[in-house]
Amino acid sequence: MKRILSFILVIFILASSAICFSSCSNKTVFSLGKHEIDEDHYRYLASMHNRKQYAAYQISIQTSLQAKFENGLTVAQALDATQNSFLNDIYMLLFSQVLFDVYELDMPKELEDTIEANVTTIINYYGGYSEQKFNQKSRLYGFTAKTMREVYTMQSKQRLVIEHLFGANGEKIEDESLDEIFENNYMCFQTIVINNFYKLVKETNEKGEMVSVMELLTEDEVKERNDIIDDLTNLFIESKDGYEYKIIDPSKSYEELYALYSDDKAYPQGCYSQFPNNAGAQNAISAAALLKENDVAKVKANRFFSQGGTFDVGDEKITINAGDYFTYGSVFVKRLPLEEGAYDKEQFKDFFGTFRASATSILYARHIANFQNNESGYQIKDHGRYEEIPLSSVYPNDLDYNFLYGSLGKSDEESSK
Repeated sequence: MKRILSFILVIFILASSAICFSSCSNKTVFSLGKHEIDEDHYRYLASMHNRKQYAAYQISIQTSLQAKFENGLTVAQALDATQNSFLNDIYMLLFSQVLFDVYELDMPKELEDTIEANVTTIINYYGGYSEQKFNQKSRLYGFTAKTMREVYTMQSKQRLVIEHLFGANGEKIEDESLDEIFENNYMCFQTIVINNFYKLVKETNEKGEMVSVMELLTEDEVKERNDIIDDLTNLFIESKDGYEYKIIDPSKSYEELYALYSDDKAYPQGCYSQFPNNAGAQNAISAAALLKENDVAKVKANRFFSQGGTFDVGDEKITINAGDYFTYGSVFVKRLPLEEGAYDKEQFKDFFGTFRASATSILYARHIANFQNNESGYQIKDHGRYEEIPLSSVYPNDLDYNFLYGSLGKSDEESSK
């Protein structure tokens, strides 16, 4: 009888533990009124944030957290450095739920059906048509299919609020606001790239296709390129008394020297970029952000490898690991003045494909700040849990990321290209 009672007691304890695990362990991280972000929501959002960061850094999710960027930061440090912007995204998501209620918006049935169809597709692909099997796999990332449904719903409500305020494609934004955002959030710069290590030559591969092949420079070519680097350094960076120019004509302008010597002439009228907000930003962009107009800085030209593999360099085969990079010369970065209305000009279209989306994000953040400070009386409640989940501890989401961004079924190496 005692054995039976003991067995029943053990079963009761295990059952109680299981119930507590499913209902008690997923604690609230942030709340705003009746809306909340629990630990599963937080981990899901963090895993998606990290996957987007890896894509922005152009590195594979298999890259070691201790791999270093060209600025010396490890991948882990770069991820953790984005925490403030990640938390801001969470605050925006929570306030969007409140605004959805305030504006008395409705969730269309078609949108609800789309959410469920998307979740079902992801479950079927990664879980073999079993939500239970999918959850076993997604737990590596810290969330379940239920979490996805809930977050998708919250994000859909946020999009509906944004469309209500600014239009589906930012068409409700006034020109004055676009100009102001452009002038305060974008910069223009030009780069003279001097490659002292290799050059690209066109060759025909076994399929008869023209491809670019890396060919090492000769000793004479390396010397010439180094002389140009020295000349430009003396002209733009640190002038030395009595220096004799070996290659360039110092009376020529930066623009003339760009046309004569730069190994990258893709954008002769300059490049545009938002000011960098992540720790893995390229050297040239980071340097440009620190310059005054018409000033020039010098940085290393680094080639960063997002995937590992074996590469042909001259007659040699070199093995590269994901996260490795090599220096192949110098970049002379000049900060240029903004050209009025550049975001609407054909010659700069490569830089402004997401301009209205970025403008919408900026204006929406201002709208929420104004709502929080002057209208709502709501305050985000921090339940003291997010510090236990640093971004670098969350595995980058490679499940529904691949579905949402058009690479479902591709390998990580393919989807990160």
